Amino acid sequence: PNHRTIHRILCQELNRAQKNGRPMAVAMIDIDHFKRINDTYGHPAGDLVLKRLTGVFSEKLSEKDSVGRYGGDEFLIVMPGCTLAEAQNKIESIRDNLHKNGLKVGENDIYITISTGVASASLASLLKESSELVKKADEALYLAKKNGRNLSEFDHISC
Repeated sequence: PNHRTIHRILCQELNRAQKNGRPMAVAMIDIDHFKRINDTYGHPAGDLVLKRLTGVFSEKLSEKDSVGRYGGDEFLIVMPGCTLAEAQNKIESIRDNLHKNGLKVGENDIYITISTGVASASLASLLKESSELVKKADEALYLAKKNGRNLSEFDHISC
């Protein structure tokens, strides 16, 4: 899904979480140095990186989770009913899998790293709007990049 679609899904899931008094988490994911991969190995290699990433998403996320492309090489993951600890486990599993398993492009091995920002709320019903979670996840993502990339940073909205 594109930005518009994942945002619509986020709003729907937030409404559902608010009605049910459930937790909610979102993650912003950025592929580290994606432009460098495209510039060095070509856009077909960048396409393979995106396919590898989405394959790991399919493998590591549950059926209730949703992923959408948020911007160029940024993705938003919506995790309804997910606590901060559960979100941490999912995201670290994705990050670890990508980092440890290289991608063969011609004669080159590309090791994909991602920076992630995760935000959660214990009771989604106390959130005013979906943008609160996305803003906190984006701030955490910025911190992960600032702190050296290939990291995850986490933020919990106190309720």
